[in-house]
Amino acid sequence: MQVLLVLTAAASFAGAVALPLLYPLPPAAHIHLALAAGVMPLIFSAMIHFVPVLTRSAIAPLGVRLISLLMLIAGLLGFFSFAANSPIILSCCIHRVRCSDGIRYLDHPACRVTVGRPHPCLDWYLGAIASLIMALAAVFAMALWPEQRLALKSLHLHLNTLGFIGLTAIATLQVLLPTVAGRPDLRPARDCIAI
Repeated sequence: MQVLLVLTAAASFAGAVALPLLYPLPPAAHIHLALAAGVMPLIFSAMIHFVPVLTRSAIAPLGVRLISLLMLIAGLLGFFSFAANSPIILSCCIHRVRCSDGIRYLDHPACRVTVGRPHPCLDWYLGAIASLIMALAAVFAMALWPEQRLALKSLHLHLNTLGFIGLTAIATLQVLLPTVAGRPDLRPARDCIAI
C-alpha cells in the first residue's frame, strides 16, 4: 500500500504544479491536492508502519492500515470541493473520523503492551494527529465564525504543516537517524533490560 501512496503523492504534486497552467482553479484547490491528497495519506501510512517498530508489537490490523486510503479519498473530496466551489464539510468529517481512529489505535492498550517501554516518539505521533484534528476543527469553526475566517485559515495551515507534518517528521527522524548513521539505538535495549 505504501508504494501506491508514494505514487499517488508524486501524482498529486505533479497535478498541483500542472493544473494551474492548464485550468484556473482557486489556489486552495492546488494546495489541498498536494497536501490533503498526497502528503497526509502518505504520512498516516508511515505512522501506521512505524508504530510496531516504536512499540515492538504486532502490525496494525487491516482496518487501521486502510485509514490511509480513506484519508486519500477524503483529500480528493477536499480538492474537488475547492475545485467546484462547494463546501468541504464532508471531507472534513471523514478526516476527523479517520484521525480519531488513528489516535484510538496509537493510544490503544495493544500498542502499549510491548517488549519494554514504547519508544517516546509514539507520543510525538499522538501529538501530530491531535494537531491534525485541531486543524480540521478550525475548518468547522470557519463556518461558525466567518468574521474570523482569515485567522482560522492561518491556524489551520500552521497546525497542519508545523503540527501534523512537523511533529511526524521529528518523531520519524529520531527513529531513522541511528539506522542511517550506522549507530545502534541503545534506548530500546536499555528499556528491555530495565523490565
